[in-house]
Amino acid sequence: RILKTLVTSPESQSVFVWGQNGSGRSHLCQAVYQLADDENVKAAYLALSEKGIEPQVLNQLEQFSIVILDDLDAVVGDPEWDEGLFHFYNRLKEAAGRLLMTSTKAPASYEEVLPDLKSRLAWDLVYQLEELADADKIQALQSRAKERGLKLSLETGQYLLNRLPRDTHQLFAILDQLDHQSMAQK
Repeated sequence: RILKTLVTSPESQSVFVWGQNGSGRSHLCQAVYQLADDENVKAAYLALSEKGIEPQVLNQLEQFSIVILDDLDAVVGDPEWDEGLFHFYNRLKEAAGRLLMTSTKAPASYEEVLPDLKSRLAWDLVYQLEELADADKIQALQSRAKERGLKLSLETGQYLLNRLPRDTHQLFAILDQLDHQSMAQK
């Protein structure tokens, strides 16, 4: 509900979501971006863990109504990024923009970070994502399979969980490979 409000409300707001790898942070970011698109809200999505992204990418982002910064921990602690994020954060607040940030750790746990940036991150609504239970992972796999026109039985989902890494990113990647193989072999 909070993230839907982030998209639909014109009020300035920042949300910080953290959780371990595979907890669904990136999936959540993509869902918010899709909701913004569906609502005709101008949004920007940056996966900060991508190679080659420089702090200058933050320049002019305040022109977007919603900015989504995924994997913040990939850049926080770098002095150039810290300064760029600090100034961007202030510009976005001044422009009454909304911000969604994700990380593998809570903002209070950042130690090697610009103190002014750390204080800004502490202003946000902060939520922790818990890792999905096995039943939820199977349900997520079944849902993802259904989107591709595949039927994934409970037994097959359990088989995958028992024999593969439990990280949802890897499970979804395996499902994608299975889908491609089934298409190739018709």
